[in-house]
Amino acid sequence: MKRSGLLKKDKGLQLALLAFRDHKDNYPENDYLVNDFGGNFTDDVDVVLSNLKALDTGEGGDGPEASTAALDKALKLKWRDDKDCTKVAILITDAPPHGIGEKKDWYENGDPDGKIP
Repeated sequence: MKRSGLLKKDKGLQLALLAFRDHKDNYPENDYLVNDFGGNFTDDVDVVLSNLKALDTGEGGDGPEASTAALDKALKLKWRDDKDCTKVAILITDAPPHGIGEKKDWYENGDPDGKIP
């Protein structure tokens, strides 16, 4: 559809990719808890695909993940303020958030930053 002209620049589809890990994952200091790839929406599908292909999922220590941190970051992105615009967030994860009763949860009382799932 992008190439058909149905999705016009600045008025059509806008995408943002966020990647997240967990609070206690062993990742290098220069790495991330939530990576927003610049924090901007784009109409360039190829940029999003390139960022997606570069992701390394790794492995964490407990089951739950920092999905509340990712959703909080998503809400803070600069969304287009357009009454005719449909806003959609898709969360893809392999584990629930902290604090909802999952076994072996390092943060049984919820997100260590106080974010509510």
